[in-house]
Amino acid sequence: MENNNLIESYFNCPFTSREAVYDFIAQKIKTQQLSSAEIKAAFLEREAVGDLQIAPAVIMPHFENAQLVDSKIIIMHLKEAVAQWNPQIKAIKLIIVFLLKTNESAETKQTMIRFTRQLADEAWLAQLSAATEETTFTQLLKIEN
Repeated sequence: MENNNLIESYFNCPFTSREAVYDFIAQKIKTQQLSSAEIKAAFLEREAVGDLQIAPAVIMPHFENAQLVDSKIIIMHLKEAVAQWNPQIKAIKLIIVFLLKTNESAETKQTMIRFTRQLADEAWLAQLSAATEETTFTQLLKIEN
């Protein structure tokens, strides 16, 4: 993991379905009262509102909730692409999850904004998706100021 406690990265994750990914994420999130089922439902509700795909092979599931203990960015490089995330999204290799605690500090929001700016760089996203070594993947995740 690089940067600070805000960002967690996982390389060569073995997940092959949306359900497996959301189960894993639900286990990693600290909440005051949200159940795993409620977390997964929040992701699915957000998917219903708009497209998660931000680049070829890259999606960004996200939600904001007052029950989150900490805001977090979770970056997951998949060992094999998820063939079909949903009927519209296929061949996903990189998942960038944004979890925002309601009323988060300005400092944390600024860090998240800096990271978000990097998402506009499709070449950078392609490098993350195509990384074959964990050290390369981790180096690419350093937040630029």
